[in-house]
Amino acid sequence: MRKTITLFMAAVTLFAVAALFASCSSSNPLVGTWEYVGNGWSDRLIVNSDGTGRFEEWEGNTRVGYDNFTWSSEDGIVTYVIDGRTFVEAYSVRGRILTFWGDEWTRR
Repeated sequence: MRKTITLFMAAVTLFAVAALFASCSSSNPLVGTWEYVGNGWSDRLIVNSDGTGRFEEWEGNTRVGYDNFTWSSEDGIVTYVIDGRTFVEAYSVRGRILTFWGDEWTRR
């Protein structure tokens, strides 16, 4: 009986460590689609887990412009490259809100 309990506890511990490791290696909180809405227009920020993304400008239901970019982040700082130009910005994510460029973007 004692051996069974010991094996069970070892299995539970292993599962907990695996779950912790999986949560630490989960995707970056920036990954997803974010939207900033104005009066009749909106901007969308599409951030992919592979380090690519697209910034889109919309008027109503019509996309009027976009830029592709690559990105990386560490410790609340995102570095992104558009057309060979590198930008570095601070960001924060709280729930469904991304604060970036001084604006609040909502996760779609």
